[in-house]
Amino acid sequence: MNPTEALVKRWSGLKVKESDFPPQMMAKFADVRKAGGDVDDGMRRYLADIESLDDAVGRILKRLDQLGLRENTIVVFNSDQGADMTKAGGGGLRFNQMGSNGPQRGGKHTNWEGGLDVPW
Repeated sequence: MNPTEALVKRWSGLKVKESDFPPQMMAKFADVRKAGGDVDDGMRRYLADIESLDDAVGRILKRLDQLGLRENTIVVFNSDQGADMTKAGGGGLRFNQMGSNGPQRGGKHTNWEGGLDVPW
């Protein structure tokens, strides 16, 4: 997913309250800052991705309702895109402190195992 700037803008006032997160996230936030990233911007983009996904699932469910198929349909979300690895306008990687692809190659928007992975 690549959230439009309109979705990111909706979250423009968001400031991360780091004390609300567990210790392992504190370490990720520190890594993002050490690499020159912006934790607040990363969180805004993460929330825009989630909102975009939620809107898309909502459209599917609405269409199933319109067709009268929802009662007999199971909707399964069976893939995870991995952490965002897209290039930002400045030429560097956009930091997404919310994700980690671990040892897997690639990330979101790629066809490598770090971009398409069945979560179970």
